[in-house]
Amino acid sequence: MDENPDLIVCTHGFPSYLLSQLKRKGKYNVSIINVYTDFFINNVWGREEIDFHFLPSQDVKEELRKKVSNTRDKIIVTGIPIHKEITQKTKLQINKIFSKY
Repeated sequence: MDENPDLIVCTHGFPSYLLSQLKRKGKYNVSIINVYTDFFINNVWGREEIDFHFLPSQDVKEELRKKVSNTRDKIIVTGIPIHKEITQKTKLQINKIFSKY
């Protein structure tokens, strides 16, 4: 690779899977964080070689714990990341809807 990052953040399963395979084979050694943006985890995501898993809910955390060994300190429930601008627009839309009633 031409780049040499200190950390890679994956928000999609495919790059997570590829990077975890490279780490497993000893071909690439960089810290990887998976940030899950859905309330489920499909089988495409890399798991064992991932340094941290940022999860949307406690339920998803329990699901992942069943599938991945040695994850006690590697799983963190953060919720789904949403940009502040999106939440502000949503609140305005909700307020408009309910102000009619």
